[in-house]
Amino acid sequence: MIQFICLFLPAFVAIQIMLLLEKRDFKLIPLIVTYFNFVLIINTINVFLLVYLFGNGEFHINNDAFSNTFTFKYLFISMVIAIFIGVASEVLKKNIDINLKLKKYDKKVDKNV
Repeated sequence: MIQFICLFLPAFVAIQIMLLLEKRDFKLIPLIVTYFNFVLIINTINVFLLVYLFGNGEFHINNDAFSNTFTFKYLFISMVIAIFIGVASEVLKKNIDINLKLKKYDKKVDKNV
């Protein structure tokens, strides 16, 4: 049970930060997609940090690895990443504006040639 809390709670925190900063309503489907994107990003960064920076390359996350101290460390690192991701996504949304202009291309053939 504690594994699910560690894996899914930080993305919920990131979504809440994003919603507080944006101050507008979301539709359900984009919110769910954003949530699972945050789950993927946060846990990928966290596993990278745990495996390559704090441990050796042979570290595996399994049921035995989730002791109380490991859970606290994993949750703490995930929350820091979640806060950063939530704020960074809003900063990027406000500063990056992409406009696409579509133009219909008609190829006219000159029959006199």
